[in-house]
Amino acid sequence: MVFIVVPILILLAVGLAARGNRSRTANLPADRLEIGWSADMKWRVAPALARVEMRRLLRHPAFIVGVLVVPLLLLVAVETETTGFRASTGLALGMVPLGWMTIIATNLIALRSRRSGTEELFVSLPTPYSVRTSGFLLLIPGAFVVAGLLLVAAGVTISAFPDVVGLDSFEGPFAPLEMAAGAFIVAGSVGLGVAVARWLPHAGWGIAAMFATVFVQARFLDTNTWPWNSTQSDLRRFLGFLAAPTSTTPELEVRRPGWHLVYLFGLVVLISVVAVARHGWSRRFVGGGLGVALAAIAVAAVVQTRPPSSGQVSAMVALLESPSSETGCVARGAVAYCAFSSSTSTRDVDEWRARVDAVLAVLPVDPARRQLNVRQRPAAVVGDTNCQPIRFLEALPREVVSRVTAERVWPADGDVHPAIGGDNFACSEDDAGSLFVAVQTGAWAVDLPPAPHHDDVRCAADSQARSVLALWLGAQATPDGDALLRRTIDEGNDGSHLTFADWDERPVLGVTYAVGDALTALDILAKPRDQVTAAVRANWELLTAPSTSASVFAELVGVSAHAVEGRAPGREPCS
Repeated sequence: MVFIVVPILILLAVGLAARGNRSRTANLPADRLEIGWSADMKWRVAPALARVEMRRLLRHPAFIVGVLVVPLLLLVAVETETTGFRASTGLALGMVPLGWMTIIATNLIALRSRRSGTEELFVSLPTPYSVRTSGFLLLIPGAFVVAGLLLVAAGVTISAFPDVVGLDSFEGPFAPLEMAAGAFIVAGSVGLGVAVARWLPHAGWGIAAMFATVFVQARFLDTNTWPWNSTQSDLRRFLGFLAAPTSTTPELEVRRPGWHLVYLFGLVVLISVVAVARHGWSRRFVGGGLGVALAAIAVAAVVQTRPPSSGQVSAMVALLESPSSETGCVARGAVAYCAFSSSTSTRDVDEWRARVDAVLAVLPVDPARRQLNVRQRPAAVVGDTNCQPIRFLEALPREVVSRVTAERVWPADGDVHPAIGGDNFACSEDDAGSLFVAVQTGAWAVDLPPAPHHDDVRCAADSQARSVLALWLGAQATPDGDALLRRTIDEGNDGSHLTFADWDERPVLGVTYAVGDALTALDILAKPRDQVTAAVRANWELLTAPSTSASVFAELVGVSAHAVEGRAPGREPCS
């Protein structure tokens, strides 16, 4: 809250200091500028003024730019989201640029009389500053409605035409309270633009106010850094205008969106009272308005930052330690697919199945093969809001972390484990096409660990034929698998192994593959698929034996094996 109130106080202080420097109003009598509650006041002028100024706002170049940019930003915000929860928070964030442009537009509109030299006309008794300021603030509901309509239009478009944003499908429902925060931000921008125009009557201060909101939001959005120096799950992030999700599933977050709207409402009232306090409103009204605003802000701030209840903590712990019992599994042939939570879309499961089936289609018939389970679970290392890798447990509430252990969340069960959020490349939304799920399935087939266990423990299978085979199986089962594997090698290697040290979300692979083995698999991918499949089926027992070298596999298909340099850092050999 301090980073919201302090900028307002600074604006007030600078405004008071600048009162003697008003070029166009310095010679006007004070009683013409600050007319308060008067029997002669024509308050009915304010709504009429609001109607006129609303038309000006809608036609203002800055506001028009904001409206034109918003659809693009809204679509970009949800282009990789397939569930209503994540899309709703993305839509709210997409309204921020319109809020910035609204600050500029309303600030210039409120300063129009000063910039055009008509101050004396507009401070005549029927429309003194107190009335005109009230009229400008009546633009707040209009701006809220415009923003709300944009959000509704975006939601309808995404639901009805998911292909517009590059989605194969989209599963709702949306979270209306999360989306509404974007409309409140635009509405509050009106109040901020007017308040700055009244206290700091120069167009440059409107731009400064816009950057001040950027600073305020940045300080609350990232609780990992100063002044919090905490974890990204710190609930104090809700004291900003928007709070980004820390998890891809709402079941692992503590969010109170209704109270956040109360908090934003209090901020809107606060900045509006600051605006009308500049010119002639009664102390009783100003004091009452400030009291209501600060009470709403304080209560909502306390409620939002309360720790999760014991019931919420127990539910999160149960979901982490036994997700399939919470959500259930679906059998597809001989394979069981288990989504982590209700936020996982059927599209994700269908994509896993496509990759798994493409791997299984290459394997020789083996009735004794062990059961394959595809169970989604979080990765042990994920990306924070600064695109830096952190332990997944650091993104959870402290009360949950104290009750779970890595051994129970990530057991060494030999199953394929798609990561929550899908397969993406480092610090980007570029989809890897479930390549890593396919490679996990290949590792399962050749009896290598499909996924890491415990606290991101992985093993090494350098120069083994089964290591190359697992990579080949995964890449051949993935559309554009050769290009995706090539990019993975280029971006994920440390010189000798695929450690993904600089990736914010490391691929969920149980083996630290050697770069040489990955390059050998890439060369084998260039060979005719039918030829390689025949060789694999005919020599399956040989190629999956831990003692068989990668060069044997390479010679069978007519390529040369790449040398493996160095040892996998801190990795024990795979059993």
